Amino acid sequence: MLGKRINDPTEGVELRRKVAYVSENKRLYDYMTVEQVISFTKSFYPDWRPEVERKLLSDFNLPLTEKSGRCQKGRRRSLRFC
Repeated sequence: MLGKRINDPTEGVELRRKVAYVSENKRLYDYMTVEQVISFTKSFYPDWRPEVERKLLSDFNLPLTEKSGRCQKGRRRSLRFC
């Protein structure tokens, strides 16, 4: 995909930097706070960039202590980008 081998760990990370898919029906862990969802998600990305996380949290005005299941639809969609 895009000239990268998805089964190669290094190239797979490079590929994920360029490609995103956000499903309209993506289920979040409704019992987790926004902060917990982000913490869980970033555990899959060894090159997670905290400065980008802070910018997105600020841009999307996501409340870290709110349960993801209680977020309004627009905020839930924004959480998928973090």
